[in-house]
Amino acid sequence: IKDTQTPMFALAGLAQIQASRNDLIGASQTSETIRPGYARASALKSLAELSIRLGDKRAAAEYLREAAAAARMISGDIARADTLWRISAVQAEAEALNDAIETVRSIEMDFHRDAAIREIAFAQAKTGDRTGALATLSLSTREGHEGAVCNTAFLLSLSGMARDAHLLVQEDSGQVTESCALSIADGQLQAGDIVGAQATIASINSPERQAARLQEYSRLTEALKETGDQDEVRKQR
Repeated sequence: IKDTQTPMFALAGLAQIQASRNDLIGASQTSETIRPGYARASALKSLAELSIRLGDKRAAAEYLREAAAAARMISGDIARADTLWRISAVQAEAEALNDAIETVRSIEMDFHRDAAIREIAFAQAKTGDRTGALATLSLSTREGHEGAVCNTAFLLSLSGMARDAHLLVQEDSGQVTESCALSIADGQLQAGDIVGAQATIASINSPERQAARLQEYSRLTEALKETGDQDEVRKQR
């Protein structure tokens, strides 16, 4: 049986090496020789990532449309879904959001589709487009929706956009849910915003979350001790 895949993977590897050396022309020429499937999709994604680094997002979007078309020819369900997810994430980075949504709609496996949705929603939300982010999040499965919203809120707070994180959750559900509040506080804590994390934790009022609040307060106090902010430590007592 003739092995037709190994040469394609070898060419994809060559294209990726060329792209890593900023050889856009060489990588493009190599990619054109690769048959549709994972290898071609991977090579074209590398070209798109290089184009983004070079500041040409329009070219990146075109490469990514070709990459998505190639990825849809992958026979394995998991490999196809995973590759389309990775492509949609780069499309969001290239600000080709309509293309990213189209790619997401073609992902057949819930886990990968929800993961892609989270990345696109974050890309939209961090530019201030909460309406667009919520529309994207609405595409997630019912089981994965709250997790997707909370994850997006976490990424926003981690990026220093805690206010936007709170607004996103409020606009989605009418209030900041307990799970999302904890996600926001975690992002704030990891971003070094100890005081903000304290305020977010303090907003959780339901009895069943009291233990979680106490645990978070303990973690925050330890974080404050590590930073040497003794005034803030005393306020916790």
